[in-house]
Amino acid sequence: MKLSQSRGFLRINAEITSDGVHYRERSVLSSNEFKVPFELIADDRLRTFHVPQLYLFISVFFAFALGYRLIRFISGENVSILSLLWSAVLFVVPTFGTWMNSPPYVGYVTGRGALLFFDKKGPQDPSPFLDEIQRAKAAYFRHQHSGTEEESLNLSDRKSGLLH
Repeated sequence: MKLSQSRGFLRINAEITSDGVHYRERSVLSSNEFKVPFELIADDRLRTFHVPQLYLFISVFFAFALGYRLIRFISGENVSILSLLWSAVLFVVPTFGTWMNSPPYVGYVTGRGALLFFDKKGPQDPSPFLDEIQRAKAAYFRHQHSGTEEESLNLSDRKSGLLH
């Protein structure tokens, strides 16, 4: 089973394999890709939300700068339209970056970091995929456990001389 999500320029792709989850997260300036075996995936879901404070501060600063220029423009002071538009761009770009880098996430803690997905509703809802991770994990452990039982039975049969 696969899941693909996007938010602005951020992309998350994940696939459940026979022995774990292959996870890839990409943005314009970074990429993170790893495989997590089922043994390292926790049972409990994690929900997290974080707003980068520096981005937030920059956005608020440029909002005040835009507001100041707008007030000066409305009051008839010598502020050009081009200057007002530039202030708007300087406000919109960091605000978009702040929005893009502060989504709510849901996922699992692992021994190699976290498997985090955008907490969205609709076609990109990660809940069915997260449920499938736990089902695949349980099936993997059942299969591992049954293989261990068969090996131990064969080993004890050999020791007792039942098998030649």
